[in-house]
Amino acid sequence: MTEDVVNARQFNLLDENGKVRARLGMQNGPKLVFFDEDGKNRAELTVSKDGPRLDFSDENGKLRAYLRVSNDGPVLLFGDENSKPCAYLRVPKDGPRLALFDASGKPRAYLRVSKEGPVLELGDEKGLRAGLGAAQVTSKDGVVVTYPESSLVLLDPDGKVQWQAFVR
Repeated sequence: MTEDVVNARQFNLLDENGKVRARLGMQNGPKLVFFDEDGKNRAELTVSKDGPRLDFSDENGKLRAYLRVSNDGPVLLFGDENSKPCAYLRVPKDGPRLALFDASGKPRAYLRVSKEGPVLELGDEKGLRAGLGAAQVTSKDGVVVTYPESSLVLLDPDGKVQWQAFVR
């Protein structure tokens, strides 16, 4: 049995009309790109020194979702029609995190689990307004206060603690 080897820097997969519908090539590492009927990039798999990444774009070429795996762990991100983040899930070494963003791309809800325990943080356009669980609150002068898992902390628009309750 003999094996044939083809060496090249790029391969194009053509449809029945001769249009490129997929491309395998090298661009800072291997890259596989899939195109729609109109020739727009809709999905892309790349492997770089930072790790593998899979991107999905909409019919307007806007990045709508990606999955990346790096040394710090996997990340799954979803974007809106303008490629602004709407939601992401990360699993770094210190514990999983889920974030939800408003229409302007600002984080509004954040859930994480770390060695200190679980925490749910809610915010408005100015930042963090409430924390439930092992919340960490940084004052305007840079002092970080970590609350126990059984905490509920409410903040004013300037980030000052207005009310807190916890059980040790």
